[in-house]
Amino acid sequence: TLDKCLQVAGQHWVPITKTWRLNERHYGALQGYNKDTAFEELNLDQELYMEMRRSYGTPPPRMEDDHPYWHGNDRRYSKLTEEQLDKSRAESLRDAAERIMPFFNSVIVPSLREGNRCLVVSHANTIRTLIKQIDGISDEDIKQLSIPTGIPLIYRLDENMKPVDPNHELEFKYLVQPKGYTWATSRTLGFHGVYLGDLERLQDIQKKRDATNRGWQRVILRNIAKQVNEEDIAEDHLCYYNHHFHSKD
Repeated sequence: TLDKCLQVAGQHWVPITKTWRLNERHYGALQGYNKDTAFEELNLDQELYMEMRRSYGTPPPRMEDDHPYWHGNDRRYSKLTEEQLDKSRAESLRDAAERIMPFFNSVIVPSLREGNRCLVVSHANTIRTLIKQIDGISDEDIKQLSIPTGIPLIYRLDENMKPVDPNHELEFKYLVQPKGYTWATSRTLGFHGVYLGDLERLQDIQKKRDATNRGWQRVILRNIAKQVNEEDIAEDHLCYYNHHFHSKD
């Protein structure tokens, strides 16, 4: 992606920094499975599985050495410490932030302070982590934030590295202004980014994401209904037992 961006812009001379710290969040034992069917294949509770995918602090099951995608023997990660390698066996979004933010603070922020414009090319959860930290989005609200693939996202930061309101300060010719819960993000959640691109394409992708979100909402409602039903049955059994017991007396 970065190569194509630089080629189109005619800026192959721009310095490039590569780092493992911008890798996608590691899904542990879920790695390599289809995200829509993994909970069935691994016999996981659907609601817990959704928490693993969307929440800030719930990690997936750990990846062990015999997993086909175990990266411990990959020479690209040979310089990682034992602790870093162990943490990479399974990451919640919070765990991912612990490796991503040191790079942001030590490399990206100093470059921005020098007056440079930084292009970060990475993965959805890496970008989601950066947005959470930059915008100060809560652990609960981050569940609702999704990142579309291949759509440029612009942030402008002030001298204190705080996001500037795009409704007033971003002076670009071609902007797609988020309205309401565009991309499952909202101004009310503190989201300050602006997506660039074709509006119809953005809306089409959003419809697909909305359909997925509604599917997960139905899972939660079914689980709640099941729990309530089980509690009602238990209460009925208790009432019957008490009535039967007192009747004998």
